[in-house]
Amino acid sequence: MKFFWRKDPLPKPAISSEDKHWVESNTEWLMMLLGNPRQEPLQFLIDESSFPETITKGKIEPYTLLTDICKLLYIPVDHVQIQWISDLRESRDIPFAYEGGFESGLVLSSDLEVAPHQICLAAHLRKQESRLLFCLICECLRVRMAAAKGWDEAHEDGEAFLYLVGIYLGFGLLMAYSMDEVGSREDGFWIYRWSYTSPMPREVFAYAMALHAHIAKQKTPVWAANLPVDILKEFEICLAHLKKNPSKLKDDNYNFPQENFWRLVVMADEQYSKNEFEQGVNLLYQALDFMRSPEERCHCYNNLGYFKLRLGLFESAINDFAQAQKADPQFAYAYDNMGFAYIQNGDPETGKRYVDKAMSLEGNHDGYSYRNLALYFQALGDYPQARQYFQSAISLGSAVELLHYFYGELLILAGDKAKAKLCFEISAQNGEPEGEAALAQYFPSKEE
Repeated sequence: MKFFWRKDPLPKPAISSEDKHWVESNTEWLMMLLGNPRQEPLQFLIDESSFPETITKGKIEPYTLLTDICKLLYIPVDHVQIQWISDLRESRDIPFAYEGGFESGLVLSSDLEVAPHQICLAAHLRKQESRLLFCLICECLRVRMAAAKGWDEAHEDGEAFLYLVGIYLGFGLLMAYSMDEVGSREDGFWIYRWSYTSPMPREVFAYAMALHAHIAKQKTPVWAANLPVDILKEFEICLAHLKKNPSKLKDDNYNFPQENFWRLVVMADEQYSKNEFEQGVNLLYQALDFMRSPEERCHCYNNLGYFKLRLGLFESAINDFAQAQKADPQFAYAYDNMGFAYIQNGDPETGKRYVDKAMSLEGNHDGYSYRNLALYFQALGDYPQARQYFQSAISLGSAVELLHYFYGELLILAGDKAKAKLCFEISAQNGEPEGEAALAQYFPSKEE
């Protein structure tokens, strides 16, 4: 008798059809919002290339971790800060059981000129390195998605969706080890125990990781060996399934620009902070090619015009601010900046109209508007009124670029050289080349 041998079919992924659809539809949305996944590295590890500050420090430490994570997500480090929240878990002399307690949260700032975003962390996380890492990743992911206008706290799948965002932005490996965590530590005679269960089932996580690799066309990703054993096994099943049944998301029709927009914007900001304004402008011109939303268009053109102001390119800057206003007619900064540009370009009356418009809108920074109104009255020759507005801007106590430099120029015109010198010194201390140039011009050193 002759027997026919048939090869066993490939094992099927454990994920349900409904969950598979959830992963793919949300991944498609992330692709449209953020662009195609980065290629190298597709998933981060705590190593010298991804976490240089932490590796140099030699230990898991909140602020170095925050610095590294922000850089990986193209978030300016000065846009976020940590606030520690203490509760019963900090007690040493009281036995307690604590269920469903606070670990982390985010308070988004409506005006980064005034205050950065606040990442609120439970104080006990300083003694739980793995949970500290996980919570910092989660809150920075929220900041990144808020910047891209892609985060809604009311999302019914909020926490599970955050895992998907983490996978897509390269933090899947690091989050994998915090999905189901049980730990303990001893402190003298006290024993602390904790446990955590992820809202995303492990089979869903494995499929999302496999889909991520599949979209990036990584057939046998080396990094996958770092996955927990049970997730790795399901990951391999899912990857084999996707190889035989390719997802539509791998098709060239889903070829979106990679996450270049925010990377270029952050790089431009870094150049601006170094007073390399021309380099910043060049980077923003590159970012224009990757804009995909009105918010990005408004942000990019406003920054482009603002950088040009420091180069004295007022007419070109006015055109950029007009584009920003077109993208978001309610964005106050674009009107205030245009007013400044007109005043500096010799048209103070038009400039004042735009400053007044900015002050009528929500979200305006009055410190900049007061500075610009001071420049308006200075242009009209009304030095007392200009001086009053400069002092009003200073009294607000918030940082306003070139405020003391321009006030110093007014004081020179008014003949008050002693106070002018103090203003120029403050400007120079703030890293403004205009203040340094004014000191050299009006108060040359004896050696010169």
